[in-house]
Amino acid sequence: MHPNYGPPYPAVPPAYGGPVPSAPARGGRGLAITGLVLSALALLGVIVLAVLFFSSGVLDHSGSSGPLTGQLSQAPAGAALSGADLAAAVSGRIQQDGGDVSRMSCPDTAGVAQGVVTVCHGVISGSDYAIVVYFEDKQGRFTLEPL
Repeated sequence: MHPNYGPPYPAVPPAYGGPVPSAPARGGRGLAITGLVLSALALLGVIVLAVLFFSSGVLDHSGSSGPLTGQLSQAPAGAALSGADLAAAVSGRIQQDGGDVSRMSCPDTAGVAQGVVTVCHGVISGSDYAIVVYFEDKQGRFTLEPL
């Protein structure tokens, strides 16, 4: 024996007196195949979710030239605006953009002027949306932002 190595360790008997069972030898690749199949399904799920996420937004204008804007047909020039009139204007503008508005409700607005903001709620193409309406001036120009 080499001087740097000691004697071999003695065999330790099992704690309960019986032989230690060994794991059965498996020649299958079931776990590897299962992992591969689950990974492929997860990747497919991520791709499907990405496609749905980027194609479902009716008001998503990431590829267009700017935000969705419009103007009231009869601007009350600083006077109060009824919620029904605003809902009709917002619905009409969204429908012009290709959305299918099945319901839209807006609160009454105290006055139309630059910096006035209100939030409308509705169902557009089957999905619930909150639409922030930013008034740009007292003539009734507005910008829509979906939430």
